[in-house]
Amino acid sequence: CTDDLAQGVCIRDLRSALKRAYIQANPPHLRVWSIYDIDRPGAALAWGDANLTCPSWIAVNTENMHGHLVWGLSAPVLVDSPGLRQGPLRYLCAVEAAYRAKLDADQGYSGLLTKNPTHGRWMVLRGPRAGYTLEELTDHFDPEDLSFYVAGYILIKVY
Repeated sequence: CTDDLAQGVCIRDLRSALKRAYIQANPPHLRVWSIYDIDRPGAALAWGDANLTCPSWIAVNTENMHGHLVWGLSAPVLVDSPGLRQGPLRYLCAVEAAYRAKLDADQGYSGLLTKNPTHGRWMVLRGPRAGYTLEELTDHFDPEDLSFYVAGYILIKVY
């Protein structure tokens, strides 16, 4: 977490971290939140413009109206672990690549730190749901749209 990205980050206990403007929302080996960085005014509306599912929450910088759009995953996905299953990880990667493209989100954003939705620095908009399945996140995609992002992986979606 940190209050100033230029000053670097520091690992802190949860109580202290939640007082900072930027936090690491996902644990190191697990994806609980799918986070996108929109570096342009109107970031809060990017999901609607892209015809995507409503985010779980949006945190917007009121000075420039750039923001982070965040979708919670109702079934978190292991991203680095001895018990890692390739299928869910590949599905997650395809969904996130498709969302980045549709949102025209920052391709270089690692997703490590996000605007803390409990911090007063940001305007926060909360969506109707805290978590979605990966299938629910792709409800607005044609199978052909999503298969483009699979990049050689096998993705099976039941309709």
